[in-house]
Amino acid sequence: MKITGIETLPVRVGAGYDFAVLLVLVRTDEGLTGIGEASLAGRSRGVIGILDHFADLLVGQDPGRIEHWWGELTRGTFWSNGQVIMSAVAGIDIALWDLKGKMLGVPVYDLLGGPTREKVRVYRHLAGDSTEALVEDGLRWRDQGFSALRFGPLAAFDEQGLSRWDPQRSIVETIAATEALRLALGDGVDLLLDAHTMFSPAEAAYLGHALEP
Repeated sequence: MKITGIETLPVRVGAGYDFAVLLVLVRTDEGLTGIGEASLAGRSRGVIGILDHFADLLVGQDPGRIEHWWGELTRGTFWSNGQVIMSAVAGIDIALWDLKGKMLGVPVYDLLGGPTREKVRVYRHLAGDSTEALVEDGLRWRDQGFSALRFGPLAAFDEQGLSRWDPQRSIVETIAATEALRLALGDGVDLLLDAHTMFSPAEAAYLGHALEP
């Protein structure tokens, strides 16, 4: 089996979020296609450029040499790798594993050692940009059986995105919202705060300590 081409499918998710998801298709001469994902949170145009470079290396090659190609893609560059290159590598790697499973007729988890659990716990992301909205949504999902609820920093976004980002204001409002969620939901629900890399290390450490109570 040989790789005949690499295609990219950028997917728009909502208004103003073009290139939110980037799918990678690795085509072969035997009609099988491996599907991967190389998303970079709306910055996937750069990833597409890297994938174009990777295609020059991979077309005509054996897709079954997954570890070999991972090494070539990560070490075969003069400069150190960053998020753009590694997102592209991830898309190729996932697609090659998908191809391997399809070629052998088995799910990829069998190739990686078999399943390790019968079920997977999931969380629900809360909707709302205020403490009151988060609590209302949290109560709704808790009553439906969810025991883990995720939310983002408050005062993080406005109608213009991050144009007026104030980390100190966000920290204060996020602490208050987390306390309100804990009091409303009780100790039987795990709260997951996704800071989206928005805070500096010092700010994140301060927020983490402030949330301990």
